[in-house]
Amino acid sequence: MLSIAMHGVCRAAPLPGDRVLVAGQGLIGLFAAALLRRAGCRVAVADKVPARLAVAQRLGQSHRFEVGDTWPAPVRELFPDGVDILLDATGVPAVVRANLPLLRGKSWENLYEPSPKLVLLASFPGDVALDYQETLFNKECDVITCRTYLPHERERVLRLLTTADLDVSAALEETVPVSDAPAAFRQLREDAARHVTFVLDWSAGR
Repeated sequence: MLSIAMHGVCRAAPLPGDRVLVAGQGLIGLFAAALLRRAGCRVAVADKVPARLAVAQRLGQSHRFEVGDTWPAPVRELFPDGVDILLDATGVPAVVRANLPLLRGKSWENLYEPSPKLVLLASFPGDVALDYQETLFNKECDVITCRTYLPHERERVLRLLTTADLDVSAALEETVPVSDAPAAFRQLREDAARHVTFVLDWSAGR
């Protein structure tokens, strides 16, 4: 999961100081936000589930927004000019479309200004509709899709973990024996507000 997050961040090619919104704080979104902060970005995260935002807080994320009736006003207060990178880890097409206005504009005068980026770091069940005139044309938005991680990205993640340059332990919640894996996966699927992760203990099977 961390390797998938690394793939999305590498595809986004962030620069230090970039303003980033990570929509969705499931495991991939949580890890992507941590990696983007490590790259020197100003990161905000958003989710509709408070328990996921609590995990983001334990991972050191300062700017956390619960999606509600006033959305997206809180992000506009933090980033009045919009975000350089919008990374979607929700997999919900309607969420992508709702957040597109948060992408910053692109100057018609400054020909050196890079384009804002939309990074789709999720699997979507159907089509993702993008407004052509406002988003793709006026903002000249780069749309970046992510399929799966590459070997060198996995190796980079393992190196970060083994050298303690990246600590994700705060995202690891309840430990269960591997024999309880079917029930654990069922609970993750049916009760997303309760858990983000389970750690499977394989020691009994040795």
